[in-house]
Amino acid sequence: MQIVEMHILDAYISKRLKIICKITLVIVLAFSLKMPLLANDITISNINLSNHNPANQTVEVSFDVTWNNSWRHPVSSGMPNWDAAWIFGRFSLRGENTWLPIVISAQGISTGSGTPSIAELKTYANDDTRGIGMLVHRSEVGSGTFSQVGITFTWEYGNNRPDIADLDLLEIRLFGIEMVYVPGGPFYLGSGGSTPSKVFYESGTNYEPFRLSTLGTFTFGGTELIYNGYSGSALSIPSGYPSGVYPFYLMKHELTQQMMVNYFNSDNTGAGSDYNYNLVSGGKDNVSNDPDFISRTLEQVGNDSIYIYSAPLPNNPVGYANWSWVTGFSDWAGLRPYSELEFEKAARGWFPPKYEDEYPWGSNSIVTSSYTVETLSTPFGYAISGGYSNVNSMGNAVYYSTIGTSPHNLRVGVFANDTSSRAQSSASMTGVLDLAGNVAENVANIESSFDNSWVWVHGDGLLNTLNQANESWPGWSGTAWSGSNSNGNIAIGRRGGSAKDNAQRLWTSDREYAKINSGGLVSTGSRAAVTRDCILPNHSSASYPIEIAATEGSPGLLEANIGTASTGQEFIWILQIISGEASIIQGQGSNSVKIFVSQSPATGTLYAHSVNDCGISLESSSVEVNNQ
Repeated sequence: MQIVEMHILDAYISKRLKIICKITLVIVLAFSLKMPLLANDITISNINLSNHNPANQTVEVSFDVTWNNSWRHPVSSGMPNWDAAWIFGRFSLRGENTWLPIVISAQGISTGSGTPSIAELKTYANDDTRGIGMLVHRSEVGSGTFSQVGITFTWEYGNNRPDIADLDLLEIRLFGIEMVYVPGGPFYLGSGGSTPSKVFYESGTNYEPFRLSTLGTFTFGGTELIYNGYSGSALSIPSGYPSGVYPFYLMKHELTQQMMVNYFNSDNTGAGSDYNYNLVSGGKDNVSNDPDFISRTLEQVGNDSIYIYSAPLPNNPVGYANWSWVTGFSDWAGLRPYSELEFEKAARGWFPPKYEDEYPWGSNSIVTSSYTVETLSTPFGYAISGGYSNVNSMGNAVYYSTIGTSPHNLRVGVFANDTSSRAQSSASMTGVLDLAGNVAENVANIESSFDNSWVWVHGDGLLNTLNQANESWPGWSGTAWSGSNSNGNIAIGRRGGSAKDNAQRLWTSDREYAKINSGGLVSTGSRAAVTRDCILPNHSSASYPIEIAATEGSPGLLEANIGTASTGQEFIWILQIISGEASIIQGQGSNSVKIFVSQSPATGTLYAHSVNDCGISLESSSVEVNNQ
């Protein structure tokens, strides 16, 4: 899996809205400087306007995009997914200080030339004709540099500024954020065992993981899903909750300082809007030059005095992130916050955990000694020059045992390069980086957010006068984004652990802080998501019977076959072993697999799901594995 750290490149042009005119293109280069093991260098360039239609109030926007270490996995990998770029834009009339979202028409999108690709426009809710962002990704299995020339879309500027005319001078900014596709379908919550960390488990069992396999309502705290230590009444989780069964894209990296600066510098509320910044640490200015804290300066722009924000360490995760920042950024970017159920889905995909103290890279092995951390010049911050893992199954992570009390975090994707394994990269099964450690993930928790149906609620790019989100997400107190709902219940918490935490807080299943609103601490950050609108495949278990037989004794090899009606079809096989050790070693994606059983007895269930680009089927065929 090729997954390495990315940069945001904030490109913008200033030009008159006219088909024939001089174009001034300014690329901000500060975020693409080179150093060893640096990023995917996502770059947006050659932005042009053409074909202005004053009658329809539209104009075509074209640009090029490229990034390194792109990938799309085949079904035989067991996790057929891909990385993508979320592209969205803001514009402002020269002389004003209000930035508005670029509204993209669903008609007239062209992917241009280069890497075989797809451009998915995320449309507004209840409006499939326009949106404010698109996902660009590979259409074919492959890996390496993604490069696309001449991507074009139609901008409906009349949607929010119908008064724009040919002689108006515009500033346009296009932003790119790397995302990872997390396919839809059933998955497992919790990790077994009797740990004291409030893990999810199936009700009525000895802390066995819960297999969530419905897009409909399900019960938390009753007969289905619960967590260790919960004593409240049963709650019905609505079908519109972002449960992780719905397919979604998640930011590959934690929210960085530069992403947050882009948000602060390109909001729609105009001069003097400083609400979110003032929420952090009592609104202190960065007089101590704290590298974990966004800086601001008061500058004169025309007749206005406005704050200009900057990032001391652009590629480090933003610290001090409170829920107002998370929801505000998500709304501004056309994305949405994500839930703790989606955190677990992004961490392990649809495969059951093998260990009760499993990390997102799929093992229970982690570096426990200190890294050698070097201080670099700004904007790079810090680098690890020694102590990191070179063992395929031993995970790297930024947490208390590896970096101690300082620094507070390291740049996103610090461990990843084009040859590192999942564990060495600190990569999840789906390809998301740093879900364990660095900064803890601010997510909506399940217990206090059960009455919110928001899987399809994405930002519209417009914020209120206090620079806050205006969407129906959890954590709105009725007057502010406090992290509590209007009934006073805490709606958010932390998952994944931070540089301040011990190894247990980094376990995928750990929920010790899942109901603690700890926003505003240097160790808290987050990331944002977007739901994918697609249809999971159908699967009739009656049509796909499975036979299983021993081929080389016990312990040894077992072979499972789906009936002849399935010849030529692709299937995802999921092996849930309750006792013993076994794994699929051959045939993933086909109608026949071989299972290696390393010890006896081994008992469990083998599932076969139909698969398509959306994910795996809710239904499955299954057979009991009983190797005595």
